[in-house]
Amino acid sequence: SGASGTQNRQMLLKAGDWLLGCAQNRPLLLLTGVASGAAAVALLLRAVRRRKKSEPPLPPGPRGWPVLGSLPSMDPTRMHESIARLCDQYGPLISYRLGAQRFVIVNDLAMADEMLQDENYTGRCQAAIFQRQSGGCGLLFSEGPLWKMHRRLALRTLRDFGFARDGSAKLIDSQTDDILADLREASESGSPVKVLDTFSEASNAVIATLTLGRQFKRGDPDLDFIRSAASGLFATRPLQGLSFLFPQLDWLVRLIPDTSDFTRLVAANQEFIRGQIRQRRELMGADVEAFQPECLCDVYIQERSRAEARGDFETFKDQQIISVVMDLFFAGTDTTARSLEWLMLYAAFEPAWQAKVHAELDKIVGRERRPLMRDKDRLPVTCAVIEEVYRLVSLSPLGMFHRAVGDGTVFRGYRIPSDALIFPFVYGMSRDAGVWPRPDEFLPERFLTAEGNFDRARASKNVPFSLGLRACAGRSLARMQVYLVFAAVLQRFRVRLAAGAIEQQRDVEDHLVQVPGMTYIEKRDFMQLKCLGFRLLLLLLLPRRHFDALRTTGTSGASGTQNRQMLLKAGDWLLGCAQNRPLLLLTGVASGAAAVALLLRAVRRRKKSEPPLPPGPRGWPVLGSLPSMDPTRMHESIARLCDQYGPLISYRLGAQRFVIVNDLAMADEMLQDENYTGRCQAAIFQRQSGGCGLLFSEGPLWKMHRRLALRTLRDFGFARDGSAKLIDSQTDDILADLREASESGSPVKVLDTFSEASNAVIATLTLGRQFKRGDPDLDFIRSAASGLFATRPLQGLSFLFPQLDWLVRLIPDTSDFTRLVAANQEFIRGQIRQRRELMGADVEAFQPECLCDVYIQERSRAEARGDFETFKDQQIISVVMDLFFAGTDTTARSLEWLMLYAAFEPAWQAKVHAELDKIVGRERRPLMRDKDRLPVTCAVIEEVYRLVSLSPLGMFHRAVGDGTVFRGYRIPSDALIFPFVYGMSRDAGVWPRPDEFLPERFLTAEGNFDRARASKNVPFSLGLRACAGRSLARMQVYLVFAAVLQRFRVRLAA
Repeated sequence: SGASGTQNRQMLLKAGDWLLGCAQNRPLLLLTGVASGAAAVALLLRAVRRRKKSEPPLPPGPRGWPVLGSLPSMDPTRMHESIARLCDQYGPLISYRLGAQRFVIVNDLAMADEMLQDENYTGRCQAAIFQRQSGGCGLLFSEGPLWKMHRRLALRTLRDFGFARDGSAKLIDSQTDDILADLREASESGSPVKVLDTFSEASNAVIATLTLGRQFKRGDPDLDFIRSAASGLFATRPLQGLSFLFPQLDWLVRLIPDTSDFTRLVAANQEFIRGQIRQRRELMGADVEAFQPECLCDVYIQERSRAEARGDFETFKDQQIISVVMDLFFAGTDTTARSLEWLMLYAAFEPAWQAKVHAELDKIVGRERRPLMRDKDRLPVTCAVIEEVYRLVSLSPLGMFHRAVGDGTVFRGYRIPSDALIFPFVYGMSRDAGVWPRPDEFLPERFLTAEGNFDRARASKNVPFSLGLRACAGRSLARMQVYLVFAAVLQRFRVRLAAGAIEQQRDVEDHLVQVPGMTYIEKRDFMQLKCLGFRLLLLLLLPRRHFDALRTTGTSGASGTQNRQMLLKAGDWLLGCAQNRPLLLLTGVASGAAAVALLLRAVRRRKKSEPPLPPGPRGWPVLGSLPSMDPTRMHESIARLCDQYGPLISYRLGAQRFVIVNDLAMADEMLQDENYTGRCQAAIFQRQSGGCGLLFSEGPLWKMHRRLALRTLRDFGFARDGSAKLIDSQTDDILADLREASESGSPVKVLDTFSEASNAVIATLTLGRQFKRGDPDLDFIRSAASGLFATRPLQGLSFLFPQLDWLVRLIPDTSDFTRLVAANQEFIRGQIRQRRELMGADVEAFQPECLCDVYIQERSRAEARGDFETFKDQQIISVVMDLFFAGTDTTARSLEWLMLYAAFEPAWQAKVHAELDKIVGRERRPLMRDKDRLPVTCAVIEEVYRLVSLSPLGMFHRAVGDGTVFRGYRIPSDALIFPFVYGMSRDAGVWPRPDEFLPERFLTAEGNFDRARASKNVPFSLGLRACAGRSLARMQVYLVFAAVLQRFRVRLAA
């Protein structure tokens, strides 16, 4: 109130006396700075020690260097061997850091299976390089309910089309004809054959038929495009790794042509598949539902049609279909083809085992027909050879990374940090001497029993396709294709190395884990070069193909030998250089200068070719514009920037880019765009919501839950008669409090009174609970809301510098915040349990009474469909919390400000009294139907909304598009966009004399309420993510304010 505000200001002035004196006394100021800095460091060290004592340790592993982590000790060309050495040293569960990224390696089959069956470890890396490829869609790089739904749909659909069954076998058989024709031609001419291309074409053709319904012919340019695109995307590029390990350097990585090529290649792939989708859509005709689907693409088009009819334009959008198809192509075809290539190589290296396979095929199948799937159980030697090659080669030595989505979960006594990347170490598990004696030798007999049968129990310990909830979705198809093609080839051919291949080739290939496009660099002396300049040159030039000799294909024994010889020739000078220090120094200086020149050139080209950022201050290194902003008066600091730079500005605070929109038309246009509907993904908000709810979620999940919540609340009278009755019952308590204060003549703290009423209304709509005044649960909700909204500088530190979140979480202040969130969630979880018990055994038969009941029923239906994510507890809890904490505090504060302005403006208070007496009288309360006849009351409310700006920056939006353009300016991905409500409500062009209290600006010349004028006032923000509860808030503010002023005069306390 005015009195307490004055009191606080007096306290501030008293506290300021000593500080002012201190500022004029430099020695004392210096001493104060040193003492307070030492105290801060001591407190921080104490908090770190306490934190370390109280929480489980990380898995063991090397400590690593500052910034770089364990990068200097890892060989990027033989990463699997570097990790194997760490596992030998630290154990089967290890942890280390590369750059800014924490990795957890699991090198034990039982442990990996247990861990990867846990929902907490099913996430995917959110690095920008992967998001640019997938847009968060598809099967490989998505996570959560969306991934589960699309994986389930894709696999069910493909099975319907014969995925990994008879239908697929027929497709593979038709492609095997072409493979055998190629091999027959090479055999008759006596020339070596590049088998990888042959196998790749066959694999791509099978997937293309199942996904796109397209029967490709050999030599089809589209099939060639798919194959070359796959190899291009999988090519190893050092700069992509830089972005992966140091996310803050992604802007630098995208300047380099190499990664620009990567981005363009992704776009070309997506455009190709988009064209195929268009062709399928045209083929299906006008009546999509009547069409008999022939492939995955057709089913997705039908599902999209149904979803759009329900108003869902996200779940089956083009990007989703494209990403699913791309993932099925690029995750399966390359590895299948390379598995077959390795089988040919080992057949050549191991003629004795090749002869055994020949004999078995001749005996069981003969030569009159092809080997079939039904023959597989009778071909143990063939299956054993395939399984041993899978084990020995480890095409995916680290499996596919998983991300820890739990907030610091514990596994076998070790803490797994949130966002850590978890790798099941397939290479290590397949080399475990305890499971596989003599692990580096080719011994297919390990998969045969004493009776000569295939040992399935033994084979179950071999995991070439990874394991857990996110094991390779296409493993059954891959195994089928490898078996059928390998058996068919060895039924008709003998495989040998090309003439001139040296025996040393075996030693080279045998220990090389073949990752698609991996470079064979064996020059150990060269890899030990310490000159940073030369490393930079290698980093910049290798991806641009300046050293073609350093890149290999490994497609056959002959070409592998040739590539190794080229490597050795290319390495002669480099090896000599390593032994000549003056020459090395000269090379380092020259190459460093060349690297810097290339980088500057790339930066200039990038700046010329792309639109500029919105205007704004350049800011300081690291801090950005933080030094020039007043955190206690942020809205005024931003207003000054808008006066200087215009209505659309951009600036950086710490590591976070902000875009401010200070024009109503511009803000409305921008925030109606889907590209700007994201939410900040900072850890502080993710800890609060877990990515669920309405406030901090985004994408299809947000749309679905917002739609369901609003539809349900409308059914219960949200912002209609039902809500009006609830508000009316709470108004009784408000008036009773005010009457008691009036009769005693004592001041009243109105905020608490209004907060209780607001919370009680939301509690009834969401939890079906009729709270009484003084109920301890109601007091808990109110205190929890005020606690969560309290401003804490350290939370801002985590928000602006995400890399310091670990530090922020050590400080008790933010630990209190985390505990308060947990207490709120536990309270709402308890309310949900009570509602569930009340509903009884037959949930569907229960007549829902609140939002919580509807969510419980929806969860029951979803779980019956096998969906355990969309309506999980965390989702329901977050939706309820969001409705409480987004609406109740602002509604109560709006009423508090209305009381204050009524006291400060007695003339306008008298006008409201007179209007209420004339239109409503004193026999009944003001109702919603009276609102149109109370223009003065409405004008006062609207002017207080405008002048107070309780949410001066609106609610932040995140740019989800990849560098979109708005009105000629580039809006970077992940920039936070604020509609500057404070600035728009102070625009002198729209609101003359903006700092004055003038309710008449909302009245027409005839004295009516000016709705056109009011539409320019946006206290509840605007756009697609405007406040969902604005109609209820406006109703409650109007009804309570009118009821109070109908019965009372408001004045400041004496």
